[in-house]
Amino acid sequence: MKSSRVTDREGLCILQGKLVWSLQVDLQLINDDGNLIDAFFLAAILALKNTRLPQVSMKGDQILISHSEQHFLNVHHLPVCSTFYFIPRIDEPIVDATSKEERLATARLSICMNIYEDVCGMQTLG
Repeated sequence: MKSSRVTDREGLCILQGKLVWSLQVDLQLINDDGNLIDAFFLAAILALKNTRLPQVSMKGDQILISHSEQHFLNVHHLPVCSTFYFIPRIDEPIVDATSKEERLATARLSICMNIYEDVCGMQTLG
């Protein structure tokens, strides 16, 4: 997600060279029936899209945080992750694999792209 450049990192800066907002996305798995990579990626992107940060201002050396005034996190684009699973003796890769198909797979390829057809990230396993 970091390499996809979804958020404006400069927009997270509060005081140049000193203070910056640190973002963390925690996801909790309720039911695993496969394709978690794509589902978690989409959930994290949408969580960032819905994130609001308090307005911060300086008064001398004092930092003032206004919880009543908030602004949305600047999300540049909405990449979508598609994961392909490769199973021996099956010619075509599997998309939206079940947990059983994931266990049978010997290789995995995840590609993240945005609406401009830019590849934002890629990961392989196997």
